Formats: sequence, structure tokens, C-alpha cells
Amino acid sequence: MNMNLLMQVFWREDCPPSVFAKELGLTAEAFYKKVIGEDDFSFSEINKIVALLGLSNEEVDRIFFTESGPKVI
Repeated sequence: MNMNLLMQVFWREDCPPSVFAKELGLTAEAFYKKVIGEDDFSFSEINKIVALLGLSNEEVDRIFFTESGPKVI
């Protein structure tokens, strides 16, 4: 998951993550763990995020279905 892109979308849409967590029915802690990659978003949560933020298919792929972690050499 690309956390930076997801956060950019939240701020672009003027939707603070704490408010968004509530919209998804998650605690702030559970939401934060998902955003930083300690836990995964479920497909139903991804669908809610897509609907609430009006994400394009390209944005969905770039945010949720790419590896953005550090490279191990």
C-alpha cells in the first residue's frame, strides 16, 4: 500500500484521517495500523474508501495494490 498517496487523497478531499476512520467504523488506532501497513484493509473497507473519496481505478491500483516499502538490498 502507498501510504503517502492515500494521505494526499485525504487532504485533497479535505477529509482528515480521524474523521475518515469514523466513517469506516474503525477506531483511530485500528485505522492508523492499516494506513501504516501493520494491518490490511479488507476489500469491503477499500470499497468504502473508493466510494467516499471517489477514487479512480488508477488511484485504487496506485494506493492499495503496489508495494511502497523500503527496498532491501
